[in-house]
Amino acid sequence: MKNILKLSLLTIILAFATSCDVDKIGAKFIDGDRGVSFDNAKYRTTVEDETATKIYIHVARVSAAKAGITGLTNDCQYSDIFTIPNTISFAKGEYEKNIEISVDQSKMLRGKNYVFNLKLEEMASFAGVNTTEITVLLPLPWIENIGYSTFISDFYKWDADSIPTDSVVIGTDTWYRLREWFYYIDPDYTHKGYDLVFIVDQSNNVSVPETAQNTGNWWDEDGYAYFNFISATKTDRTVEFQAKYDLPQAGLGWSSTYTETVILP
Repeated sequence: MKNILKLSLLTIILAFATSCDVDKIGAKFIDGDRGVSFDNAKYRTTVEDETATKIYIHVARVSAAKAGITGLTNDCQYSDIFTIPNTISFAKGEYEKNIEISVDQSKMLRGKNYVFNLKLEEMASFAGVNTTEITVLLPLPWIENIGYSTFISDFYKWDADSIPTDSVVIGTDTWYRLREWFYYIDPDYTHKGYDLVFIVDQSNNVSVPETAQNTGNWWDEDGYAYFNFISATKTDRTVEFQAKYDLPQAGLGWSSTYTETVILP
């Protein structure tokens, strides 16, 4: 009986190994002979080169036995910035392709994440990645670590100092970024990558940029709490934010307005 089981298992392994030798690149996108797939369900692209006019998203197909055309749709709301094709053409013998998306940098806002989805034409008997989320960022040229800021929280009843701070001048405005500020407010909370970003104009008016996180809001990606910006004033190095907090999972948690204070370097 043991020998029969071993023989059966060996047969399955050999059959699997043999199938993997056919259409090697496309084989990772299993099932079907026409399917086309993205590599990932999410892409994040930073336009670092100021002269760049294209971004490329990689796709591959299961079989290259014939030439083929696959439909491509999108929900992009920035048609003045991104020009996206509606089909992908493969030549016979061609497994892989880069979707070429034209980008007009002159119409992009620095520091804003542009997010949209691409969807491939659905194929029968196919188990690849059919839809992907694209995030495109034209980064700000931050001058990193101009010093360390202090954050005094009326809401948390905690203070935090030594928060690394970056800045950049765009036109007549100065942008500030307190890097991973929430980590310094609550050192027991290990999540990083949550920056506090705001803009100060020549008259010391304070505003927040539009970001992919949410317009006018900062929040923790794991749903910890929203920092809802209402207004702010700047005097010398001190910025006083009027803000409310709520929990994404529970809705509005605290309706009171809190004064959150940042002392810049």
